[in-house]
Amino acid sequence: MVQLLWQREIEGKVFDSPERKAALDKSLRDKIALIKDPSIRSHYGQEIKDLRWQLFRAKPGGAPKRTGSARGGWGRRRRGRRWGRNPRCWRGWMRTARRTICARR
Repeated sequence: MVQLLWQREIEGKVFDSPERKAALDKSLRDKIALIKDPSIRSHYGQEIKDLRWQLFRAKPGGAPKRTGSARGGWGRRRRGRRWGRNPRCWRGWMRTARRTICARR
């Protein structure tokens, strides 16, 4: 049934813009919301998510890969060469900087 729903929603359509992809998402969410059983609704949602990932993932030989998380999301890029925005990293950086300054005195 989920394949039938998927085929009906994507057949003959082009998803070349964010607006068209969003329209597909909304249409599928609206259809899945009609399912009464929460467990079945959840399984349909997961299957649709997997099918959507397969449809929109980067194709071999396509555009260069974006930096982000392994799932294709827009993860935060690491700032700087070694130290990120994590406070623990900054503490480590400060500790290293203090040692360097103290060693020079």
